[in-house]
Amino acid sequence: MELSALNDRLAKYQGGTGRLWDFSPSHDRLAIAWNASGERQAYLVIIGCMDIRMPTMWVCENPCIRAEGEGFVFTDKDVRIVFMHEFQLREDYSR
Repeated sequence: MELSALNDRLAKYQGGTGRLWDFSPSHDRLAIAWNASGERQAYLVIIGCMDIRMPTMWVCENPCIRAEGEGFVFTDKDVRIVFMHEFQLREDYSR
C-alpha cells in the first residue's frame, strides 16, 4: 500500500484510540490496534523497529507514516516509531 493511501485510511481514526497491541522483539514486529466510532477495528503492523517511543494507549490526533532516510517514521501525538522495513494496515491480527 502506498504511503498516501495508508495515511488516508489512518486519518479515519482521528479522535479514536490507538493502543499498543503486540510487540515481538524476536520477530521484530509491533502492532497497534485502532478503534474509532463508525470504523472497523484495524491493526497497523510495523516490521523492523529501530526506535519506539509511545504510551500504551492514546487518543489519535494525526497518525502519519512518512519516508525518512533509509526507512520510515510513524508519528501521532506523543508516538514516534522509526522502522526500516514494511508496514501493513489489516483488519485482523494474529500473534
